[in-house]
Amino acid sequence: MRIILKCACVLFIILLACGCTSVEKPKKEKDSDNDGVPDSKDPFPDAKNWWVNLTFLDDTKISEGVYEIVLNTPNDEGVIIVENSGMLNDTFLFNIDFCPNGWSVDLEKTEMSVSTTDVLWNKIFFKIPTETKGNYEVKVNATSKGGNVYSVLTLRCNVKGSASVALDGAQAIVKYVLTDTSGNEIDSGRIPVKVGNDPNLIEGFYLGVAGMARNEQKRIRVPPELAYGTDPEAHELGGQVLIFDLTMIYFV
Repeated sequence: MRIILKCACVLFIILLACGCTSVEKPKKEKDSDNDGVPDSKDPFPDAKNWWVNLTFLDDTKISEGVYEIVLNTPNDEGVIIVENSGMLNDTFLFNIDFCPNGWSVDLEKTEMSVSTTDVLWNKIFFKIPTETKGNYEVKVNATSKGGNVYSVLTLRCNVKGSASVALDGAQAIVKYVLTDTSGNEIDSGRIPVKVGNDPNLIEGFYLGVAGMARNEQKRIRVPPELAYGTDPEAHELGGQVLIFDLTMIYFV
């Protein structure tokens, strides 16, 4: 018996040295979207293909997905930039996730089809009780119809008080200074604007003027898709993010 056991031990050592043992680690299941749920148990294994990025036209970002904006009562508005940053064309559903008591906050579009090459916009409208002042928070979410993607934009609202603001359709005179992202001045002047839709101006400019009170100043950050396009050969400012410092001179 000792001889048999000794021989068995020697045989095992030889097999181990030759790499002939069949002991294997369990295989890790595939997780295509890296969400910690294996594809076999994930109802949306390719969720990375669906993604929407929400930003705000006002250049007031304080952290990822969080913007600080100035509002006036009783009515104001702003522009949300919508970018499909996933890998598939998709439709996204938009909702107001949270707003203060007594406020009415609405979106121009509650459903948008956005291709992977699109950068679009969605207007947000605020109706705020006249006596309101101080700091408040509004949250907007977007959910993909094609997957389980859920994206949130947080707006930290500094309500200054009651003032008349330029809403869609108003005729305004606006002073502007245009710079690139390095701070180099490109242009400046005063220009008439039809707020909300002016065929003579780039989209980002006439959208950015909306919601401004007389003498109000603000900065907007306009992506190429809402400016002169993404092709630098089609326009000298093509492909550039443009920074506008705006001052509302007058509107009716």
